[in-house]
Amino acid sequence: MPVWPSDVSFHPNAPAVNRGIHEWIVIDGRPAEVIRWRRDDGGEPRETTGVSLYDAATGVSYWFSGGHKPPTNDPEVLVELVRKFLPDAHPSACRPRAPAGGRSNDVATPGLEDCGLPVLTLGYDRPPTATGSVTDAGDYAFLSDPDDLTTTITTYEGLRDGLREGNPIGLLLHQSDDRGVSYAAFYDLVRVGDLVQWWQSSSCWVRYQVTEIHPDPPGSPPRTLLTIQVYSYAAHGWCSGTLAPPDDYLRQLFDWTPWVIRTGNITVPFQHGPFLVAPEDWDGPLSAPDAVTLIDTPWPPDPLPDPDLGLGWTGGVSAGGLDDGDALFVSYRHESGGRLEGAIYRLSVWPRGVTFHQDSWQWRYGPRDRPGLDQSIHEWILIDGRPAEVTYDIEGALGENAGVSFYDAATGVLYVLTGSHQPPTNDPEILIELARKFLPTAR
Repeated sequence: MPVWPSDVSFHPNAPAVNRGIHEWIVIDGRPAEVIRWRRDDGGEPRETTGVSLYDAATGVSYWFSGGHKPPTNDPEVLVELVRKFLPDAHPSACRPRAPAGGRSNDVATPGLEDCGLPVLTLGYDRPPTATGSVTDAGDYAFLSDPDDLTTTITTYEGLRDGLREGNPIGLLLHQSDDRGVSYAAFYDLVRVGDLVQWWQSSSCWVRYQVTEIHPDPPGSPPRTLLTIQVYSYAAHGWCSGTLAPPDDYLRQLFDWTPWVIRTGNITVPFQHGPFLVAPEDWDGPLSAPDAVTLIDTPWPPDPLPDPDLGLGWTGGVSAGGLDDGDALFVSYRHESGGRLEGAIYRLSVWPRGVTFHQDSWQWRYGPRDRPGLDQSIHEWILIDGRPAEVTYDIEGALGENAGVSFYDAATGVLYVLTGSHQPPTNDPEILIELARKFLPTAR
């Protein structure tokens, strides 16, 4: 770096066009600036990302820019890619995974957690086979019963029907992709909890979480067998009825460790657990609300949830008030001034309303004619295997407010928690950790 400091950047109090969100963090011990901004140069607005970091040991500055398309429009993905350019002499933030069933990793990194599954997209050019035989490179099959390789799912609806009830399905994969390249070593790294997206088009995809790893089926060719649980999907265009037949121009993809869906890259409606999300200008069909049969569990629970939120917190959970006394109220205060409030209730309608999102950080919940817009970022993720929506405002260093909602399919209960504009609950990561304390201990 020929000059110190390298430059000066001036920032307004609130995000402006072409400025976006800047975060100043540390990446593997190196000062870094992560940027996510909205480019609007007269054409269609686009979301893109950038990462800059400085390595003091070598005096070298790194600057990377991602495109406006996945996966590099996700800042978390871009940060992981940047790490690959750093000198090997610096310690890793995690320990590389060892193959399943093998010995523990020999890398001398005590105290570090295993790294996540690498980001990888594999092409499979054949639709799920009708018999589940999976004999040629590029073959795969979805199974209604993972223990019976003949129970092939043959409709698009079958790929996503288990979302509401939490019913898992099976996935049988040839260990070679449609080009004949073997990925047996990669599949040996897959663990319970890993995420994968089946992708046919930008309007027809399904996301799953791996819930069980089965032994490779006997015989040839080498295949991988998994139990997976759907948690998110888009189903528009050619995405209903019988699965598409083989076609030279139709190629399915499996995106392992898919990018996070967040405000700014929503092009078609999608369902994430009970949350239905649509672009602001969407005028096509949407899923109609449907009554949910309540799971036969004692309600309100006895005793009421009474999590230990840690030092400095006071408050509790009380019954009564909303939905004819069916909801539990959450109300806590922190000695620093922060608040945690919300409700816990059994979900009676599916999907739970619809949220319309613009192509920027602005969003509007409920009817489109509702006045007023909030500048926020929404992310649709999993929290301990449960579909969740995380929201945080973009004004201020840590954001003005934060919120998290998540659904527990095993009990049919929806948790809606909101933080305040004061620490610590204006930080979405802290809010997520607090939300975890309300989850059933049996899960």
